[in-house]
Amino acid sequence: MRERRGSIFRGAGIAALLVLAALAILLALPQSERFRELTVFRCAAWAVLIGFAAVAVQALFARAWVRALFAAGAVCVTVGFGVTGASAREGALVLTDSLSPYANHRLLRERVVGGETVRLESFRQETYPNGMPRQYTTLLRFPDGLREISVNRPYRRDGYTYYQMSCDGGVGPDGYPFVQTVLTVRRDPGVPVVFAGFAMLLAASAALAVREVRR
Repeated sequence: MRERRGSIFRGAGIAALLVLAALAILLALPQSERFRELTVFRCAAWAVLIGFAAVAVQALFARAWVRALFAAGAVCVTVGFGVTGASAREGALVLTDSLSPYANHRLLRERVVGGETVRLESFRQETYPNGMPRQYTTLLRFPDGLREISVNRPYRRDGYTYYQMSCDGGVGPDGYPFVQTVLTVRRDPGVPVVFAGFAMLLAASAALAVREVRR
């Protein structure tokens, strides 16, 4: 058993050294500052991931379940942040409600997000007594019904998160008023993995606290 644990740590140490060697080689090459920052971040993340994974495996062999849960949670958090950095995407969703009889209302009010059509049904702005904006609220129609999105109240759907950002409005070139609602749509597949990691860390902390109390 000790020989197996020793081989695991030796393998993890060799892998971490290879990561650091690759980091040194990449930093020595001519490259942009942005690429240099990303390289440092990714190599450091791989080194941390390998270290926590080795600790988790060693703890499992030693039947140290709380320590294994801590290490597994740290692995999930690291992987989740890595997935976020590599795969997260976001973009602006601007929908317009115009009173002009000449406007193409379907083109102004509809967009396709994640393969489904999203349509602006209404937009309202609440203000304080002094006229300052208090809240923006957008009512969107999805294939399965209406959903309301406002500032600090995002809507999550099929891996996409809709955030209310701002609005705009005025009078168009044809003399008719219009209002625009501006949302941000973000897709971040790493969030569930990060949440799972934090849940493991909380569970391990609770188990450690219970064990200390029992002592």
